[in-house]
Amino acid sequence: MFCRTIAFGKHDYVVGLDIHIGFIVNDGDEVYFVHSSYVDPFMLLKETGLDSKILQTSAYRVLGKITADDELIKTWLLKKEIVTRNSS
Repeated sequence: MFCRTIAFGKHDYVVGLDIHIGFIVNDGDEVYFVHSSYVDPFMLLKETGLDSKILQTSAYRVLGKITADDELIKTWLLKKEIVTRNSS
């Protein structure tokens, strides 16, 4: 079953589905699917992966770790400048 991403460890992932995209959030205890609903109630949802009909019924799933760089995430969340090698 797809929601066994808990085996990948506590982290955040981006997931592409056949007709949707969202995030998998693994907090170490539970795996959640965070996405915007495209049917009523048309809002941001955080549901357990095992309860997500969209996640479970997708014909395919592509999962990728957002980043393993904790400093990058911290910098982004604090809205600080992210310097890259090609920055001027």
